Amino acid sequence: MKKKFVNIEEAVQVISQQGFEFAVIQNPEYVYPSLEIHPLAEKILTPPNTLTAVVCDLDGTLATTEELSIYSLEFMVRQISGRYTRESWKGFDPFIDYPNIIGNSTTKHIEYLVSRYSNFINPDCLKKAYFCAAIWTMTTGHDKQRADQVKSNLRNLGCKNILLDKKLNELIAERIFDEDLIQDYFLPKYGNDFETKDITGTVRAATDIFYHRYHEILEGIKDDKGQRLASELLQDNSRHLIEMMPGAGIFLAFIKGWLADATENFIPVLNELMKIKNPQHYQPVNSEIIKVKLDRLAKTFEKKPLRIAVVTSSIYYETDIVLTALFKTISAEIDNWPVAEEKKSFLRAKFSDYTNYFDAVVTADNSSEMRLKPHRDLYSIALHKIGIPKNKFDEVIGLEDSESGIISLRTAGIGRCLAVPFSKTGGQDLSLAAHIFYGGLPELLLNNNMFQDF
Repeated sequence: MKKKFVNIEEAVQVISQQGFEFAVIQNPEYVYPSLEIHPLAEKILTPPNTLTAVVCDLDGTLATTEELSIYSLEFMVRQISGRYTRESWKGFDPFIDYPNIIGNSTTKHIEYLVSRYSNFINPDCLKKAYFCAAIWTMTTGHDKQRADQVKSNLRNLGCKNILLDKKLNELIAERIFDEDLIQDYFLPKYGNDFETKDITGTVRAATDIFYHRYHEILEGIKDDKGQRLASELLQDNSRHLIEMMPGAGIFLAFIKGWLADATENFIPVLNELMKIKNPQHYQPVNSEIIKVKLDRLAKTFEKKPLRIAVVTSSIYYETDIVLTALFKTISAEIDNWPVAEEKKSFLRAKFSDYTNYFDAVVTADNSSEMRLKPHRDLYSIALHKIGIPKNKFDEVIGLEDSESGIISLRTAGIGRCLAVPFSKTGGQDLSLAAHIFYGGLPELLLNNNMFQDF
């Protein structure tokens, strides 16, 4: 198309030529225009002649990190409202809130929460929590990009003078966070400068409060305190804060062809994991039939391993901690896999470093906060990074757990987009997916054989 500018009638004509279904995507509050319309790739329901690659969401699809994000978002709401206890506020409504705080960018999640709970916001609590978050990030946080954003937000919220404060800069240089100084020194001296003005300002402050807690927890995980933190936050001594979704480790090994000599051993394991993932609709599979199909597919992947890109709306700093912890849990899981010790050693070596496993890791740092899911950008970047041209998109399957993720896949051109929801996204509208696997990755392998039988 040579013409770059069109009137509304011409625009409608151009758009109508792009497809039959479209997604209306709301932009963050500070972005013009307020929404965009994107064509959706047509759903592909037939088996592929060739399967070349997988593009896969991280949080909620491979890893349990969505729970950590939800916890940190709830922490943020409590901090800005002063409703610190369950008695004062019971927490998020799973049916109303979860669809709006899972799957999109952090900005979109926090915009929703600031609007939804605007009547809760206590200006004094917001101010105190913000100063605490900003000073912690600058003095103790390990993500320079986040510290730079905090400094920018301080300027936008009227607090630029604090950045020149001698005491603050000494604390930054010595990497000391002193919470007492916030109440006794920084708030009395600079608190009156703090002004949010509008929803954008409140979202800026709330975002820094969210990241304070989220990064505080991630630092604990990085320092091998994950199990203790899980005990504190989840009241469960048996869990880690970051774990594989059921069957994810087996799935990752399978698509690389590493289980070709042991598929029969994994059928009962996958069967049990599918039951755990979706007990209400669980139906056992016919092991004899599945064995033949899985063997054939496993040998195909042994000859031609699938390329895989993992995609997340998190920044690289967060993703690195999560994937490092995740691959440690896979190594621990391998101890219980039904294979010989020699094979276990081989698999542990393969999963020793996530950077050697994934063909591409795409994070928010590869794009922009305003272009995260449900926009297509992260998946478009992923497809490019693993070398899939547009005429081969039908050889790719996309895996997502949320409505926004499915929209992102289809706007990126992936018609074979499969939903693998978990407990907190099962109630979302996933009808845009080509197929929904409530039994997760185990069901994908067992009942539909990597989409070969669908």
